[in-house]
Amino acid sequence: MTSTQTQAERIATPALPTSAIVYTTIAVGLVAMWPSAISLARYWEQIPDYEHGFIIAAISLAWLLLRRHQIDAQAVEPRPLIAVGLLAALMVWLIAYRGISHLAYQLLLPAILWLAVLAAAGDRVAKQVAAPLAYLVFAVPVWDYLLPALQQMTVAASELGLGLIGVPVTVVGDLVTIPEGTFEIVDGCSGKRYFIVTLAFASLVGVMNHLSARRQLVLFLGSAAAALIANWIRVIIVIYAGHVTHMQHYWITVEHFAMGNVIFGVLLVVLLVLTRWLARTEPTHTAQTVTAADARAAASHPASVWLPLAMLVALGWVSFLWPSAPRAGAARLAAVPVLADRWSGPLPARGQWQPHYAGSVDEVRVAYHNVDRPIEVYVNLYTDQTPERKLVYHENSILTPHEWQQVDAPRWWESVAGTFGGAPLTLTAQSKKGERWIVMYAYVVAGRMTTNAFFAQLYYGLMSLAGPVASGVIALAANCETDCVAAREVTASFWDEESKNLASLIPRQVPRALESGLVP
Repeated sequence: MTSTQTQAERIATPALPTSAIVYTTIAVGLVAMWPSAISLARYWEQIPDYEHGFIIAAISLAWLLLRRHQIDAQAVEPRPLIAVGLLAALMVWLIAYRGISHLAYQLLLPAILWLAVLAAAGDRVAKQVAAPLAYLVFAVPVWDYLLPALQQMTVAASELGLGLIGVPVTVVGDLVTIPEGTFEIVDGCSGKRYFIVTLAFASLVGVMNHLSARRQLVLFLGSAAAALIANWIRVIIVIYAGHVTHMQHYWITVEHFAMGNVIFGVLLVVLLVLTRWLARTEPTHTAQTVTAADARAAASHPASVWLPLAMLVALGWVSFLWPSAPRAGAARLAAVPVLADRWSGPLPARGQWQPHYAGSVDEVRVAYHNVDRPIEVYVNLYTDQTPERKLVYHENSILTPHEWQQVDAPRWWESVAGTFGGAPLTLTAQSKKGERWIVMYAYVVAGRMTTNAFFAQLYYGLMSLAGPVASGVIALAANCETDCVAAREVTASFWDEESKNLASLIPRQVPRALESGLVP
């Protein structure tokens, strides 16, 4: 026996199957990041577009268990340096958790589990679990960011398709109007749910049929295109049925989901047949064998294999004992500025435009006038944020709910460009009465202005580590019935001049709440 072997045996822990280390690491990670697991389960239970999440989770679990033999065949080769990256990811997760950024800490769940396996067991083991863990992304609501693009593509495809078959059509925003009536391309019409399920199905059958990476990519991209086209056909059929039956067809008066399910059922069968054909024409590959050297290398594990496990346990302890920021004391917005030069005000707001932000502790709506037109101003304040009462929440709206709709929405790159300040998000909206308005807005967190909702919640979580944090929205709106270009220029001018003053209405810091007569 060599001295090197003797030293290796001294630092090695008792032998365990590699799969035992992997499964233990993943199980501890799930317990440690319990808010992510609970949040995802609630989404799957409450949001129809993500009901498939339970199936995705079950498939991921079964996939991991079925790979036990391949995992056990790999030597355990811990990567201590990867633990540094794992620590950084855990800190981001904690910030997202404190910032109640559900999407961030949901999306970090599979990534952190994979990093923990990589740090504990090495590259070859991490490769075996990468696909099953990545599959969970199909159950994370990150796909909601595709919704505006999917809606716009469906509207454009409907306009083109109906025009080709001779149906007169007019499109305004998400409204598709034919002589017999108007159809609104809402979330369900975007085809998001079918798109996600189709991609998840294609990914799974590609792996089951042992397609090469290149063919899997072809199948994935082809499935994405087929899902989009199938949804466009579905929408065009429904609108055409309304046209030829004067809006009296079953698909108009009762429901059209069954027809959509049939179309996508046929699509999945076609994809399965295509995958089987690709598998039959796939060049054969030599199966990977386990050598005696591999078996000997996997017989013992360095003590550093347990470092990621300890880090996950520490995170679980912190998330259980330190779940939220200290309670904030009383806080209010500062007084709105008095202007008497180019602009005069504050004056009472007219009332047509009324943003809705549930749970704000204070808000103000005023107007300022100049020789061209009035500009309406809205500012609100949040202190303690909760899952149902926070700055970025799906029920909050910069427009009056059920009374307004966006005609020209902000593009995704505008949100990214304004992450650290700059131009506000700008949209054109129309009321049920036909009025058009220009709206500009941004978020303010601890004195920092941003147009990126994702960054706003993460920054709130980071700043909350030091104590209570104030945040809010500042927004401007101007009527543009006669000239929206001129209204946009005037509103942008007011923003350039006064946005910093409006942002200062939201305090940078708020006091901590008194507990038992003392400030903690």
